[in-house]
Amino acid sequence: MVFYFPFSPFRLFPFSPKIFMSDDLRIGLYICHCGNNIAGVISPEALADAARGLPGVAVCRDHLYSCSEAGQKDIAKDIQQFGLNRLVVAACSPKLHEPTFRRLLAENGVNPYLLEIVNIREHCSWVHAREPAAALVKALELIRMGLAKVREAVPLAERQVPMTRAALVIGGGPAGLRAALDIAHAGIPVTLVERAPVLGGMANRLYKTFPQGQSSVSLINPMMAAATLHPGITVLTDSSVTGVGGHLGNYRVKVTQA
Repeated sequence: MVFYFPFSPFRLFPFSPKIFMSDDLRIGLYICHCGNNIAGVISPEALADAARGLPGVAVCRDHLYSCSEAGQKDIAKDIQQFGLNRLVVAACSPKLHEPTFRRLLAENGVNPYLLEIVNIREHCSWVHAREPAAALVKALELIRMGLAKVREAVPLAERQVPMTRAALVIGGGPAGLRAALDIAHAGIPVTLVERAPVLGGMANRLYKTFPQGQSSVSLINPMMAAATLHPGITVLTDSSVTGVGGHLGNYRVKVTQA
């Protein structure tokens, strides 16, 4: 049997293209001090001096905090003044502030995906704190790579896609049962797949749990009964996932039942 589980986590950044793309690369390069996290090991000023002449760089500056309101205003001003059409920010992890800079680009008429975050904090200053000279060389190389990537970047178009409110939970142990029940209680239909003939997973083999010393049976049996009887949960035992395809927003999962 085959199930479809679409899920779309994309964050949309509406923007109007005030600055039109052309063959003329005008990259803004911004190097963040991150307080003392980066500047305490690597000299942002030295990085900026070394990077100013790299291909495509129209503006290169260093900021105490590029993610701050003041830093954002400076970058927005440069986008308008110099017609920047791509952005490279050498700072912390993209997981932290990539949405911040994408939003900044969108608000200033530049496609938000013409952006590269170069992580010189976790990948340089934090891990090479005792080797500042080598960390500086590595940071410059990472910036070169970020610039090379953004030079080849193309604008991406965003679109909204229909989403089916459904979830697939693989594994009927305590964690899988708890996840299935929580999702079902939120009103989302759940298919729970367990390869064994019964639910419970490894908990079925335990006598007591640590550290409370609670009986495994008293822990798992109520969840097994609740999942089996819940109208929003379809339980498939003796079943295995034998194929996963598709992509974020449109998964295609094949479940084979013995």
